[in-house]
Amino acid sequence: MNRMIVVAGCIVVGMAQCGDSSVIAAEDLARRADAIRPTDEETRWQQIPWVRSVIEGQRAARAENRPIMYWHVDDDPLERC
Repeated sequence: MNRMIVVAGCIVVGMAQCGDSSVIAAEDLARRADAIRPTDEETRWQQIPWVRSVIEGQRAARAENRPIMYWHVDDDPLERC
């Protein structure tokens, strides 16, 4: 939620600063990109070794002595709720 507020604020401030000029300085663009870039903590889920096969997941869980998180979706995720 806070990230969305920061992004919206950057857009509003950026639009107000642009005025007639549509060119943004490279340093300013880099600063804005750094402000909205996800932190390492926010992207930890991407380090999870996801598998698509239940059998492969069972083998990995047994080998590492870890539980299994089974996520199954039987619907089109882009359809309305």
